[in-house]
Amino acid sequence: MKQIKRIAPEILISIALLWVFFSGVYMAMPPAMQLLGVKIVLVSVGILHAHAAGKILFKPVDWKDPFRPEHIVRIVLYAVIPLCYAFGG
Repeated sequence: MKQIKRIAPEILISIALLWVFFSGVYMAMPPAMQLLGVKIVLVSVGILHAHAAGKILFKPVDWKDPFRPEHIVRIVLYAVIPLCYAFGG
């Protein structure tokens, strides 16, 4: 349950923007706002994907420990996956 609290804002953003896209409100928005909305939802879903991948693929990292390669892997994971999602849109 603690993990859900960490990603709850991303889940809510993703659900709200997906509702905007599928409800038809998206078509009434100006093109610049459409692009911004698409980028926000892509990055939000990318963060959720990075979180899930980190939980599945890697062991937990204690951020209070001295800096080790596991910390770099997590930082890169949370930076690269959302970036790839944003560029892909």
